[in-house]
Amino acid sequence: MQVLVELAQGLLALAFLAAGFTKLAGTEEQSRMFQGRFQFSLGFMRLVGALELLGALGLVAGLGLPVVAVLAALGLALLMIGALLTHARVHDLPQTRMPAVVLLVLCCLVLIGRLGLGG
Repeated sequence: MQVLVELAQGLLALAFLAAGFTKLAGTEEQSRMFQGRFQFSLGFMRLVGALELLGALGLVAGLGLPVVAVLAALGLALLMIGALLTHARVHDLPQTRMPAVVLLVLCCLVLIGRLGLGG
């Protein structure tokens, strides 16, 4: 189970590093989605990007300090719940929501593994 948790942590860290950088850089696609589709400000987009980067760094640090991994995974899980609520608010198709669902499931796996709830 420990190897699976660490693998999930690593995958999450890579995914959130990439996602956070695209939001902080203000790529055209992210800007269009946040401002147009979701009706959020660019400042909010950058805040989400910064939180994703901090969460990714927390997951990496959490490989040595499990309590940090728990906090990072919890924060990122909350972000993904927010993402899912946002997708639902604009009536996105289920397949558009899948990345957030997968990331949320991986966050939960890390939480369960790091809290020792996995058996």
